[in-house]
Amino acid sequence: MTTGSLFDRTDRVTNTLLHHYPVHCVYKDCELRQPDLHLHRGFEFYLCLSGKGTILAEDKVYALLPGSITVISPQSLHLIKPDPNTPLQRIILSVDEPYLLQMLQEDPELEKCANFSRFLTAKSLQWLLTPHGFLTIRDILHHVEKELSERKPYYTVAAKNLLQRLILELGRERHAAGQDNLLPNKTVKIVEEILKFLSSRYQEDINVSEISRRFKVSRSSLYKLFKQITGYSMNQYLISYRMNKAKEQLEQTDLPIIEIAVSVGCHDLSHFCRTFKKLCGATPGEFRLMSRSESEPRPRSFKTK
Repeated sequence: MTTGSLFDRTDRVTNTLLHHYPVHCVYKDCELRQPDLHLHRGFEFYLCLSGKGTILAEDKVYALLPGSITVISPQSLHLIKPDPNTPLQRIILSVDEPYLLQMLQEDPELEKCANFSRFLTAKSLQWLLTPHGFLTIRDILHHVEKELSERKPYYTVAAKNLLQRLILELGRERHAAGQDNLLPNKTVKIVEEILKFLSSRYQEDINVSEISRRFKVSRSSLYKLFKQITGYSMNQYLISYRMNKAKEQLEQTDLPIIEIAVSVGCHDLSHFCRTFKKLCGATPGEFRLMSRSESEPRPRSFKTK
Protein backbone atom coordinates (compact mmCIF):
# COMPACT_ATOMS: atom_id res chain seq x y z
CA MET A 1 0.00 0.00 0.00
CA THR A 2 1.40 3.35 -0.95
CA THR A 3 1.50 6.23 1.45
CA GLY A 4 0.91 8.99 -1.11
CA SER A 5 -2.00 11.37 -1.42
CA LEU A 6 -5.49 9.96 -1.59
CA PHE A 7 -6.37 12.78 -3.96
CA ASP A 8 -3.53 12.55 -6.47
CA ARG A 9 -3.48 12.98 -10.23
CA THR A 10 -5.87 10.29 -11.47
CA ASP A 11 -8.74 11.58 -9.33
CA ARG A 12 -8.18 15.20 -10.29
CA VAL A 13 -7.39 14.39 -13.94
CA THR A 14 -10.70 12.57 -14.43
CA ASN A 15 -12.61 15.49 -12.95
CA THR A 16 -10.76 18.00 -15.13
CA LEU A 17 -11.22 15.97 -18.32
CA LEU A 18 -14.96 15.62 -17.77
CA HIS A 19 -15.19 19.31 -16.96
CA HIS A 20 -13.87 20.16 -20.44
CA TYR A 21 -15.80 17.47 -22.34
CA PRO A 22 -18.31 14.99 -20.86
CA VAL A 23 -16.80 11.83 -22.39
CA HIS A 24 -13.28 10.44 -22.04
CA CYS A 25 -11.96 7.05 -23.13
CA VAL A 26 -8.45 5.63 -22.86
CA TYR A 27 -6.65 2.31 -23.31
CA LYS A 28 -4.01 1.58 -20.67
CA ASP A 29 -1.42 -1.11 -20.13
CA CYS A 30 0.80 0.78 -17.68
CA GLU A 31 0.95 0.46 -13.91
CA LEU A 32 -1.88 2.06 -11.95
CA ARG A 33 -1.41 5.75 -11.26
CA GLN A 34 -4.10 5.75 -8.57
CA PRO A 35 -3.36 2.81 -6.24
CA ASP A 36 -5.47 4.20 -3.38
CA LEU A 37 -9.18 4.51 -2.74
CA HIS A 38 -10.51 7.39 -4.78
CA LEU A 39 -13.67 8.90 -6.22
CA HIS A 40 -14.47 11.28 -9.06
CA ARG A 41 -17.31 12.69 -11.09
CA GLY A 42 -18.88 10.70 -13.90
CA PHE A 43 -19.72 7.05 -14.52
CA GLU A 44 -16.69 4.82 -15.05
CA PHE A 45 -16.89 1.81 -17.39
CA TYR A 46 -13.86 -0.41 -16.70
CA LEU A 47 -13.28 -3.13 -19.32
CA CYS A 48 -10.56 -5.64 -18.44
CA LEU A 49 -8.78 -6.95 -21.55
CA SER A 50 -6.13 -9.04 -19.80
CA GLY A 51 -4.74 -9.55 -16.31
CA LYS A 52 -6.50 -10.31 -13.07
CA GLY A 53 -7.07 -9.00 -9.57
CA THR A 54 -9.93 -7.47 -7.61
CA ILE A 55 -12.01 -4.30 -7.72
CA LEU A 56 -13.20 -2.78 -4.47
CA ALA A 57 -16.20 -0.52 -5.10
CA GLU A 58 -17.81 0.87 -1.96
CA ASP A 59 -19.09 -2.27 -0.19
CA LYS A 60 -18.61 -4.71 -3.10
CA VAL A 61 -15.59 -6.80 -4.04
CA TYR A 62 -15.45 -8.00 -7.65
CA ALA A 63 -13.12 -10.35 -9.49
CA LEU A 64 -11.07 -8.48 -12.10
CA LEU A 65 -10.92 -10.89 -15.03
CA PRO A 66 -10.46 -10.65 -18.82
CA GLY A 67 -13.85 -9.97 -20.37
CA SER A 68 -15.32 -8.35 -17.27
CA ILE A 69 -16.82 -4.87 -17.38
CA THR A 70 -17.41 -2.95 -14.18
CA VAL A 71 -19.59 0.15 -14.02
CA ILE A 72 -18.92 2.50 -11.10
CA SER A 73 -21.30 5.34 -10.28
CA PRO A 74 -20.21 8.97 -9.79
CA GLN A 75 -18.62 9.81 -6.44
CA SER A 76 -18.37 6.14 -5.42
CA LEU A 77 -15.18 5.15 -3.64
CA HIS A 78 -13.29 2.47 -5.52
CA LEU A 79 -9.91 0.80 -5.78
CA ILE A 80 -8.38 -1.35 -8.52
CA LYS A 81 -6.09 -4.01 -7.06
CA PRO A 82 -4.38 -5.97 -9.88
CA ASP A 83 -2.34 -9.11 -9.48
CA PRO A 84 1.28 -7.85 -9.55
CA ASN A 85 2.39 -10.90 -11.52
CA THR A 86 0.10 -10.38 -14.52
CA PRO A 87 0.09 -7.24 -16.73
CA LEU A 88 -3.23 -5.42 -16.65
CA GLN A 89 -4.64 -4.17 -19.94
CA ARG A 90 -7.87 -2.20 -19.76
CA ILE A 91 -10.06 0.38 -21.46
CA ILE A 92 -11.57 3.03 -19.19
CA LEU A 93 -14.56 5.07 -20.32
CA SER A 94 -15.69 8.02 -18.20
CA VAL A 95 -19.02 9.74 -18.89
CA ASP A 96 -20.28 12.76 -17.01
CA GLU A 97 -23.59 12.11 -15.27
CA PRO A 98 -25.68 15.02 -16.69
CA TYR A 99 -24.63 14.14 -20.24
CA LEU A 100 -25.57 10.49 -19.83
CA LEU A 101 -28.89 11.27 -18.14
CA GLN A 102 -29.81 13.73 -20.88
CA MET A 103 -29.01 11.13 -23.55
CA LEU A 104 -31.26 8.58 -21.84
CA GLN A 105 -34.07 11.10 -21.37
CA GLU A 106 -33.99 11.79 -25.10
CA ASP A 107 -34.48 8.08 -25.84
CA PRO A 108 -36.56 6.27 -23.18
CA GLU A 109 -36.35 3.01 -25.14
CA LEU A 110 -32.57 3.07 -24.78
CA GLU A 111 -32.89 3.39 -21.03
CA LYS A 112 -35.44 0.61 -20.97
CA CYS A 113 -33.36 -1.87 -22.99
CA ALA A 114 -30.44 -1.57 -20.60
CA ASN A 115 -32.55 -1.13 -17.46
CA PHE A 116 -30.23 1.77 -16.81
CA SER A 117 -32.23 2.88 -13.78
CA ARG A 118 -30.38 0.08 -12.00
CA PHE A 119 -27.08 1.82 -12.76
CA LEU A 120 -28.41 4.99 -11.21
CA THR A 121 -29.39 3.36 -7.93
CA ALA A 122 -26.48 0.92 -7.53
CA LYS A 123 -23.02 2.19 -6.65
CA SER A 124 -21.44 -0.41 -8.90
CA LEU A 125 -22.32 -3.30 -11.21
CA GLN A 126 -20.27 -5.88 -13.07
CA TRP A 127 -20.71 -8.57 -15.71
CA LEU A 128 -18.47 -11.20 -17.18
CA LEU A 129 -19.27 -10.62 -20.85
CA THR A 130 -20.06 -13.28 -23.41
CA PRO A 131 -17.26 -13.73 -26.01
CA HIS A 132 -19.31 -11.91 -28.65
CA GLY A 133 -20.29 -9.16 -26.23
CA PHE A 134 -16.68 -8.67 -25.15
CA LEU A 135 -15.45 -8.22 -28.73
CA THR A 136 -18.33 -5.90 -29.60
CA ILE A 137 -17.91 -3.68 -26.53
CA ARG A 138 -14.11 -3.65 -26.90
CA ASP A 139 -14.45 -2.42 -30.49
CA ILE A 140 -17.01 0.24 -29.51
CA LEU A 141 -14.69 1.60 -26.84
CA HIS A 142 -11.71 1.61 -29.22
CA HIS A 143 -13.80 3.65 -31.68
CA VAL A 144 -14.86 6.08 -28.91
CA GLU A 145 -11.20 6.60 -28.01
CA LYS A 146 -10.30 7.17 -31.67
CA GLU A 147 -13.10 9.68 -32.26
CA LEU A 148 -12.19 11.68 -29.16
CA SER A 149 -8.47 11.70 -29.95
CA GLU A 150 -8.75 12.56 -33.68
CA ARG A 151 -11.63 15.05 -33.29
CA LYS A 152 -12.69 14.94 -36.90
CA PRO A 153 -15.76 16.97 -37.98
CA TYR A 154 -18.89 15.81 -36.11
CA TYR A 155 -16.88 13.68 -33.69
CA THR A 156 -19.34 14.61 -30.93
CA VAL A 157 -22.18 13.05 -32.95
CA ALA A 158 -20.07 9.94 -33.58
CA ALA A 159 -19.15 9.62 -29.90
CA LYS A 160 -22.79 9.95 -28.84
CA ASN A 161 -23.88 7.27 -31.32
CA LEU A 162 -21.16 4.95 -30.05
CA LEU A 163 -22.31 5.48 -26.45
CA GLN A 164 -25.85 4.60 -27.48
CA ARG A 165 -24.50 1.39 -29.06
CA LEU A 166 -22.57 0.64 -25.87
CA ILE A 167 -25.69 0.93 -23.72
CA LEU A 168 -27.61 -1.23 -26.17
CA GLU A 169 -24.94 -3.95 -25.99
CA LEU A 170 -24.85 -3.74 -22.19
CA GLY A 171 -28.62 -4.28 -22.24
CA ARG A 172 -28.19 -7.41 -24.33
CA GLU A 173 -25.39 -8.63 -22.09
CA ARG A 174 -27.58 -8.04 -19.04
CA HIS A 175 -29.80 -10.85 -20.28
CA ALA A 176 -26.96 -13.11 -21.44
CA ALA A 177 -24.26 -12.73 -18.81
CA GLY A 178 -26.27 -13.29 -15.64
CA GLN A 179 -25.28 -12.15 -12.17
CA ASP A 180 -22.55 -9.80 -11.05
CA ASN A 181 -19.15 -11.46 -10.92
CA LEU A 182 -18.72 -11.12 -7.17
CA LEU A 183 -16.00 -13.22 -5.63
CA PRO A 184 -17.94 -16.21 -4.21
CA ASN A 185 -16.20 -17.12 -0.99
CA LYS A 186 -16.91 -16.73 2.69
CA THR A 187 -13.93 -14.48 3.38
CA VAL A 188 -14.98 -11.94 0.76
CA LYS A 189 -18.58 -12.05 1.99
CA ILE A 190 -17.48 -11.16 5.51
CA VAL A 191 -15.31 -8.31 4.25
CA GLU A 192 -18.20 -6.98 2.13
CA GLU A 193 -20.45 -6.98 5.19
CA ILE A 194 -17.76 -5.11 7.15
CA LEU A 195 -17.39 -2.57 4.33
CA LYS A 196 -21.15 -2.06 4.33
CA PHE A 197 -21.09 -1.59 8.10
CA LEU A 198 -18.24 0.95 7.92
CA SER A 199 -19.85 2.92 5.09
CA SER A 200 -23.13 3.18 7.01
CA ARG A 201 -21.50 4.06 10.36
CA TYR A 202 -18.43 6.11 9.38
CA GLN A 203 -19.94 9.19 11.04
CA GLU A 204 -19.86 7.42 14.41
CA ASP A 205 -17.09 6.18 16.68
CA ILE A 206 -16.19 2.74 15.34
CA ASN A 207 -15.02 0.13 17.82
CA VAL A 208 -13.10 -2.85 16.43
CA SER A 209 -14.26 -5.02 19.29
CA GLU A 210 -17.87 -4.28 18.33
CA ILE A 211 -17.15 -5.32 14.73
CA SER A 212 -15.43 -8.47 15.94
CA ARG A 213 -18.47 -9.45 18.03
CA ARG A 214 -20.94 -8.47 15.34
CA PHE A 215 -19.34 -10.66 12.68
CA LYS A 216 -18.17 -13.41 15.03
CA VAL A 217 -14.54 -13.11 13.97
CA SER A 218 -11.56 -12.73 16.30
CA ARG A 219 -9.75 -9.40 16.25
CA SER A 220 -6.60 -10.94 14.79
CA SER A 221 -8.52 -12.74 12.04
CA LEU A 222 -10.49 -9.58 11.36
CA TYR A 223 -7.34 -7.54 10.78
CA LYS A 224 -5.84 -10.26 8.58
CA LEU A 225 -8.94 -10.83 6.41
CA PHE A 226 -9.64 -7.15 5.86
CA LYS A 227 -6.04 -6.37 4.92
CA GLN A 228 -5.85 -9.37 2.61
CA ILE A 229 -8.90 -8.36 0.56
CA THR A 230 -8.69 -4.56 0.58
CA GLY A 231 -4.99 -3.85 1.07
CA TYR A 232 -5.92 -1.58 3.98
CA SER A 233 -6.13 -1.96 7.71
CA MET A 234 -9.62 -1.08 8.94
CA ASN A 235 -8.29 2.12 10.47
CA GLN A 236 -6.61 3.14 7.20
CA TYR A 237 -9.78 2.40 5.27
CA LEU A 238 -11.97 4.36 7.69
CA ILE A 239 -9.65 7.38 7.58
CA SER A 240 -9.57 7.22 3.78
CA TYR A 241 -13.36 6.90 3.59
CA ARG A 242 -13.90 9.85 5.93
CA MET A 243 -11.41 12.11 4.15
CA ASN A 244 -12.92 11.33 0.75
CA LYS A 245 -16.40 12.12 2.06
CA ALA A 246 -15.02 15.37 3.47
CA LYS A 247 -13.42 16.13 0.11
CA GLU A 248 -16.76 15.63 -1.63
CA GLN A 249 -18.46 18.11 0.71
CA LEU A 250 -15.64 20.65 0.35
CA GLU A 251 -16.11 20.55 -3.42
CA GLN A 252 -19.90 20.61 -3.47
CA THR A 253 -21.07 22.63 -0.46
CA ASP A 254 -20.31 25.85 1.42
CA LEU A 255 -20.58 24.20 4.84
CA PRO A 256 -18.04 25.41 7.43
CA ILE A 257 -15.07 23.10 7.75
CA ILE A 258 -15.88 22.29 11.37
CA GLU A 259 -19.36 21.07 10.33
CA ILE A 260 -17.85 18.91 7.60
CA ALA A 261 -15.37 17.42 10.07
CA VAL A 262 -18.15 16.48 12.50
CA SER A 263 -20.34 15.11 9.68
CA VAL A 264 -17.64 12.58 8.73
CA GLY A 265 -17.02 11.44 12.30
CA CYS A 266 -14.09 13.72 13.24
CA HIS A 267 -14.93 15.76 16.33
CA ASP A 268 -11.45 17.22 16.82
CA LEU A 269 -11.01 19.95 14.18
CA SER A 270 -7.25 20.23 14.61
CA HIS A 271 -6.81 16.46 14.18
CA PHE A 272 -9.11 16.49 11.15
CA CYS A 273 -7.13 19.28 9.47
CA ARG A 274 -3.78 17.59 10.19
CA THR A 275 -5.02 14.26 8.82
CA PHE A 276 -6.52 15.89 5.74
CA LYS A 277 -3.31 17.79 4.96
CA LYS A 278 -1.17 14.70 5.52
CA LEU A 279 -3.21 12.69 3.04
CA CYS A 280 -3.87 15.25 0.31
CA GLY A 281 -1.04 17.75 0.72
CA ALA A 282 -3.32 20.71 1.41
CA THR A 283 -5.49 21.98 4.23
CA PRO A 284 -9.27 21.61 3.81
CA GLY A 285 -9.55 25.32 3.05
CA GLU A 286 -6.78 25.20 0.47
CA PHE A 287 -8.32 22.12 -1.15
CA ARG A 288 -11.71 23.84 -1.42
CA LEU A 289 -10.14 26.86 -3.14
CA MET A 290 -8.13 24.70 -5.55
CA SER A 291 -11.08 22.52 -6.51
CA ARG A 292 -13.28 25.52 -7.22
CA SER A 293 -10.65 27.39 -9.20
CA GLU A 294 -10.39 24.36 -11.49
CA SER A 295 -14.17 23.91 -11.90
CA GLU A 296 -15.82 26.90 -13.54
CA PRO A 297 -19.55 26.43 -14.20
CA ARG A 298 -20.42 24.94 -17.58
CA PRO A 299 -23.74 24.33 -19.33
CA ARG A 300 -25.68 21.18 -18.45
CA SER A 301 -26.83 20.79 -22.07
CA PHE A 302 -24.60 19.08 -24.60
CA LYS A 303 -26.47 19.46 -27.86
CA THR A 304 -24.47 18.75 -30.99
CA LYS A 305 -24.52 21.12 -33.93
